[in-house]
Amino acid sequence: MLKRYKIKKSNFAFTLILYKLIFDLIYNNVFVPIFSYNMGEVNFSIMKYLVSWVMYLIIIIILNRIKNEILNSSAFIAIIFAISPSLSIIGLKGVSWYTATIAYIYWTLLIVALFIMQYLKITERKKIEMLINNNAIISICNIILIPCALFIIFISGRYTGFRMFISLDVYDIRSDFAQISLPSIINYALVFVGYVFLPFIFTLYLEYKKYLLAIVTLFLGVMQFSLDGAKSILTIYLMIIGINFLYNRKKSYVSTMKYLTSGIISIMLLLWVFYIFGDITLAALMYRTFAIPQQISFNYVDFIRVNEALLLRDSILRHFAESPYGIRFSYFITGNKSNANNGLLGDAYANFKFLGVLIYPFAIAIVFKILEKFLVNFNKVTRISIITILFWNCLNSSYFTWLLSGGVILYMIVIYVVESAGFMGNKKG
Repeated sequence: MLKRYKIKKSNFAFTLILYKLIFDLIYNNVFVPIFSYNMGEVNFSIMKYLVSWVMYLIIIIILNRIKNEILNSSAFIAIIFAISPSLSIIGLKGVSWYTATIAYIYWTLLIVALFIMQYLKITERKKIEMLINNNAIISICNIILIPCALFIIFISGRYTGFRMFISLDVYDIRSDFAQISLPSIINYALVFVGYVFLPFIFTLYLEYKKYLLAIVTLFLGVMQFSLDGAKSILTIYLMIIGINFLYNRKKSYVSTMKYLTSGIISIMLLLWVFYIFGDITLAALMYRTFAIPQQISFNYVDFIRVNEALLLRDSILRHFAESPYGIRFSYFITGNKSNANNGLLGDAYANFKFLGVLIYPFAIAIVFKILEKFLVNFNKVTRISIITILFWNCLNSSYFTWLLSGGVILYMIVIYVVESAGFMGNKKG
């Protein structure tokens, strides 16, 4: 059995290596020809490319030694969506040695921090898995679903005429949405509904095999995507579906992550075929998801290295202290009024320079250690799905925004309420 497990781990590692190789080929042969106009100078460096591969292999070795599956899944999402693309761009496009070194340190520390967290002992929450009342939990999910549905339907009807636009070209949707002036409270509500409430109850509906309600929830997610063009919403649902489908078939965490990686590789190969036949829609989506946040994070490092750090004045302290750059830093650094994601590295360095590179990986890892304890009363596939949602949200926002409005604290509250409802419902029954 142990030998079989080691073979699975080796196959998983090989799949991750193959993933980076395919990404390198896609970046060089698809992304560069299409998007060279906004990449800046493309300067391949054989030395940086080789060093990046060495760092990547070290990270994979550390990943395979994270035995805690919740923490391992966090590291896995980071590798797929951030670390591998970041290291590829360092060698293939070329960045300064200083920026490359900052990236090497940050990504290695993040995986090391998650590795260390599996040995950190914190107060155990009481496990009441056998006392959970399924009907009570579904009732709470339905109570969450109804106002979310009414809200999405109202906003969609009021501002888009109930548009249902399923397309990989999100820029038309975003352009239309940018013309709409929504109150701040509505914008915050869209974030909570799209990234917290609906994905959470979608995961629980799948766990308890309430597939009709899961389809309704997915439909609402597509409706919200049709409203604001936030591709992250669809990505979340695709990952949840993939994790649930693969885990329920394979009954193995390692096999699930391996086949999930293989699925992403297949999509990348498919976009290459589309590109050959003249369709760049899928390539644009993947470039926007994987490459642009990492490139912008390098721009952050290059700029802040010789300029004033933000010191949170562009995030949680923006109402108390003015940013030294006058406008949102993401707009300032891109120069085209684009509020694009800057990646985990960009957020850490922009706020505290090198100190942020040392602190943020452990700050992120501690949050996932705490979340692991909060999820103790849910089954494994649900825990992994929720961690995936939250790490994806982490990749797409600044650290403190992620804590406050990106779902972490709200998830903890919702988990506690749902768990308590299931426990109390069972006692009453």
